[in-house]
Formats: sequence, structure tokens, C-alpha cells
Amino acid sequence: MTTRKVNWTAYAKAYDCMATHNPAYQEIVHTCRAVARLWDLHPGSQILDLGAGTGNFSVELARQFPHVTVVHVDSSAGMCAVASKKKEHFHLQNLRIVHADATAIQFEENTFAAIISVHNLYTLPSPTSMIDDMFRWLRPGGHLFACDAGRPVDVKDWTRYILGETRRREGLRAMLKVLWDARAAITENRKIRNMQEHQTYWLHDLGEFHSAFASAGFEIDKSFTMYRGCSDVVLARVPARKRSMDPMLNRAGVVR
Repeated sequence: MTTRKVNWTAYAKAYDCMATHNPAYQEIVHTCRAVARLWDLHPGSQILDLGAGTGNFSVELARQFPHVTVVHVDSSAGMCAVASKKKEHFHLQNLRIVHADATAIQFEENTFAAIISVHNLYTLPSPTSMIDDMFRWLRPGGHLFACDAGRPVDVKDWTRYILGETRRREGLRAMLKVLWDARAAITENRKIRNMQEHQTYWLHDLGEFHSAFASAGFEIDKSFTMYRGCSDVVLARVPARKRSMDPMLNRAGVVR
């Protein structure tokens, strides 16, 4: 069998339909917002949303913290286009959308006061290298909200769950509309499952996810599962006395 790469631009057209009608996804959004309220963010500081997709988290954070800049990074032009429309709709001058591959982009050390990454790390060729980058990019005392899908996607189960919840809350007609509008998301989720089965995408349990951040130097405040037990979450901080970083590890192409 061969793997078929996920078409994230095609997914972008249906992503928000899936996200809006998925209570488990909305729970992650609400949790991130609640956690962010506890962050000490000074005016002019920056938050990075890595693998930010259609902006469901970056837009929320930009609205929640008008005194900081939120940097939205995603490799999909389609995802960034959807996020840009949201930025215009809410007139968010403090949201910066960057169309770039997370594995190629680089920021200076100690750039960000907080970083979030939701359902992104598992798709990267070297998630632990990205976690090391995140540690370097965060300033001492900086905050991290990381949530990642660690188990194989059961497409049929998730489809039944989302459609069932939609019918329960909004009725049969709404359920049928979601089924039609989200068909591209179902197709791409099948590809994600295929990539997971071929070990192209990172599979992990909570302990492995926790350890990946602890090994990078993060102080873990809390770790738990969400998304109906399919995703692992780590809330962490960079120590106030941050370990020194080897300048030889820095890559070219600094984004300021």
C-alpha cells in the first residue's frame, strides 16, 4: 500500500464546518482560552500559534489580547486564506498571518511570551526538533499550550459522533447539511489515518508526549488528554533561568 499526502488546502474548505459542529474540538478552544487568561502578557509581547490552520485559536487569542501581537504560522495557503478572512472580519490589526512551513521558519531566541500548537506536531517529520525550537523561541518564563492528536483517527467513529451531536442539537436538516459540507474533511481524515498507519505521522500516548517536552527543558505544569481521549495536552513553562542554547544550532532564515 502507498500513502496519499493530505491536501490541507482542500481540507481548509471544510475544516471550520467540522470544527464548529464538533463539541470535542470546541472544548479545546475553550480550554486554551481559559488557560491563556492566566498568562502574564505585557503590552507589546508576542504569541506564536504554530500550525495555526484556519485561525480558530490565533483569532481567539488576538481578540482576547488586543495589546499583544499574535503570529499565525501555517504551511497551507488555503488555511491561511480562511484565517485572513477572519482577520478582516474582526479588524484584527494585532494578528500577523505567515504562510510558511513550520519546519523551515526560524525566529530569534526568546522572541515569544507564549506558544500554542494544536494538532500540528504529529504531522511534522521531526516533532522533537520542533519542540526544541519552541523552547528556544520562548523567553524565560514563557508559556506553552500544546495539544496533539496521538492516536489513530477513527474516521467512522468521529463522523458518527459529529453528525449525532449536530442532529441532537440542531435537527436532521442541519445534520445532513454538515454531512454534505464536511465531505472533504472526511476524505482528508482518511488520508491522515493512512499516514498514521504507515508511521508517517507521529503516534504517542500522554506519557510520551509529556516526556518530549520535559526532555526539551520545559517545566510541565499539567498534562492530560482531551478530544475524547485521542489528543494529549501539555501545559508548560520555560524556566525563569533558561538553560543556554548553542548558537551553532540556529538555522538561517530568521523571521523578525
